[in-house]
Amino acid sequence: MQQLLWRINAEEEPDRRLQVGDLLKELDLIRREGYAYTEGMVTPHTGVIAVEMPTPPSQPPMALGIGGPIDILRQEKDRYLELLRHALQPYQVRRSPVRL
Repeated sequence: MQQLLWRINAEEEPDRRLQVGDLLKELDLIRREGYAYTEGMVTPHTGVIAVEMPTPPSQPPMALGIGGPIDILRQEKDRYLELLRHALQPYQVRRSPVRL
């Protein structure tokens, strides 16, 4: 992960570069909340909300997201998050309860 961050930072403006510790904190927050949310990171005045897609171990991690103007994304954040989770529900792995 650190090598990828170095590559990304090499292409960024100095004031937009990330530190490893900051990235790890952000990833921890994403894991706890179950979704990622950004504003203006790629295109000014736009954002994205995304959730991880269930993928087999042989596939790289992927996400499904909704992007749009920040003001609309903020207003509809909860609804969009519910739509994303609902769209992925049929693909979730159903685990049997552990029996002791």
